[in-house]
Amino acid sequence: MVDKKSLSCTCLSIKILPILIALGYTALHNEHLLLESIANGDENAYTTVYLHYGGLIYDAAMVYLQNNTQAKEIVQEVFYKIWEKREGLRNVRKLQDYLFIIARNCIFDHLRKKAVEVSAYEILHQIQPIDVDNTDHRVRDRQFGQLLQSAIDNLPPQRRRIYQLAKEQGHSYHEIALQLGISAFTVKNQMAQALQYIRSYIHEHVH
Repeated sequence: MVDKKSLSCTCLSIKILPILIALGYTALHNEHLLLESIANGDENAYTTVYLHYGGLIYDAAMVYLQNNTQAKEIVQEVFYKIWEKREGLRNVRKLQDYLFIIARNCIFDHLRKKAVEVSAYEILHQIQPIDVDNTDHRVRDRQFGQLLQSAIDNLPPQRRRIYQLAKEQGHSYHEIALQLGISAFTVKNQMAQALQYIRSYIHEHVH
């Protein structure tokens, strides 16, 4: 089981730029022009930046998440934010620093949400003594599974569908957004609300 304290320590110690330098990061020579073009809605310039930095951000995310799907999700989130706030790119002096700050924050948010999921499982285990036999563990695991499913069933239809696509079928936020015809930002927000509700539901029903 993932330890919440170690997750928090990892989040606090994230330093994206040194890692990407070690992975072979180099800046684009015409970044100022690219930023201006992206701010004006130029998709070709956006694609150029994505192709140059996407793989490096993925590699950095893998260092911390060690999960292919989740690392790809971080890349998608980073570049979604870049495009969403493209008009502000005119004020960015160093694109690489700007990208890596966003990447760091996305990884931090991901780890924090992962800690929320972990805590929901731990809540159930905290109500039983540590020195129990394997039968007790199986009972508790079954109880958790039942509570988790009940919490999922209580989610609003769209939120439940998003949760199931992400957590049960392993789809990325981008894939879910395309499948449901909504934005990746909406998917992200719905997942955050789903996880918060599930944690609260389990906490309420084990006390």
